[in-house]
Amino acid sequence: MGIPVDMLNWFEEDDRNYEYAPIDPDTRDTLNDLKRIRDYALKLEDYEALKQLKKDMREIFEIGKEIWRLRRELGYTVAKEDFTRAMELKRRLKDLEGRRDRFDALYETSRYESMVSLHRPSTAEYLRLNTIYLVRHLELLDAQERMNSEALRR
Repeated sequence: MGIPVDMLNWFEEDDRNYEYAPIDPDTRDTLNDLKRIRDYALKLEDYEALKQLKKDMREIFEIGKEIWRLRRELGYTVAKEDFTRAMELKRRLKDLEGRRDRFDALYETSRYESMVSLHRPSTAEYLRLNTIYLVRHLELLDAQERMNSEALRR
């Protein structure tokens, strides 16, 4: 089968540089964030954290390689119209992405921050939404009052 070109480029570059690594972009972002955390832990000489980071980064890297491989295979599978296998690959991808996202949550990476901000409105947005809700509620009450007064007139 041979080694993919992306893999060769990565090894020629540097095994600590994830720019050319055969992993998906989201995993690359996670690993780059963990590199920054690792550098900070090294500066603090927190060897316990470094030991755990090294283990987790290896696992995340393996997850990213598998995601990358499965996405490529999914493209071929869909092109061949083997939808049973495509559903199987999609389920496997979802599981792997969930495992990677748990690491994002554990280390509170930039990906995690963006996931959280997508789900939780900021205070300004929350107040704006409450204001919109309040205005609509008052409009409904006003319409209800008009209907009641019109019903009394009849």
